Amino acid sequence: MEGAGNGRREESLRCYEHSGRVAARFWPLCVPVAILAAGAGLGYQALLDENPLILLDPLLSLAAGCFLGALGIALLHRGKVRNRAAARFGLLSILLAFHLAAVAAAVWPSLPEGGFGARFAAHFRNGDPIPGGSGGRIPGVLLSIFWGAEIFLILAGAVGLPWTWWRRAAFSEEADRFVPRERIALRYGPAPGAVFEAFRTGGVEALGRLGFRDRPVDRHEGEYRFWLHEMPDTDRDLLTVQWFGSLEGLRGRPYRREIVVVRRAWVRSSTLETLGLLPRASGARENCRSFGAG
Repeated sequence: MEGAGNGRREESLRCYEHSGRVAARFWPLCVPVAILAAGAGLGYQALLDENPLILLDPLLSLAAGCFLGALGIALLHRGKVRNRAAARFGLLSILLAFHLAAVAAAVWPSLPEGGFGARFAAHFRNGDPIPGGSGGRIPGVLLSIFWGAEIFLILAGAVGLPWTWWRRAAFSEEADRFVPRERIALRYGPAPGAVFEAFRTGGVEALGRLGFRDRPVDRHEGEYRFWLHEMPDTDRDLLTVQWFGSLEGLRGRPYRREIVVVRRAWVRSSTLETLGLLPRASGARENCRSFGAG
């Protein structure tokens, strides 16, 4: 009996992992996506050449990062990427195409005078002229700070957004598609450490013994969000449990924190219904989709 119990526990503790496959169309898709990213880089640099003071406003860099991030998500989704190396290659290709096009547009007019290195060295020696004929210049040190912020914002959008999406996404090999993620429950209860330890030692079934509540004891209590990837053509789904709340930081100051307690654990629908996390009938679940794939 003990061996059978351990077997059930090991099964309940298994978590989803990408299969390592990609669709055949992924590699051809990389080409037009990289061209779009390069075009965005040329347009971005044209705006900066028109008025370098745009760097003072982070919205342009943020918009460029979000555009590249949308391209990355589209590439990963349409290419059905379940391979970590391929996902990184696709996202870095988009980022490099954007930056190489922007850099080429910035330095090409001065290539006969010394090439890439001489052009960028001139930025730090002389700064960038301020438009309007005033004769003033943006100092090189200040310009480097703007460049650092620009690179961070673009990198966060171009790589951070699609990578976060991909790490949360789940692909159904049977249905040959990414499946949506749905929030099925909102609960309140013990500390995240206790929930994680109960799950580690007792599996998903142990969540029913932790005394989760439907309402918080006060407005400062953290909340647990239960997310479900419903996997078609199988008898198991994927459960993710996240905790959102305040923790004590430096000098006793609270700060908001998100903790992933359980990430994409295999679980049977009957177990969720027993735990009260899936009160709907299975046929009604199709009418409650939300929050998009990933």
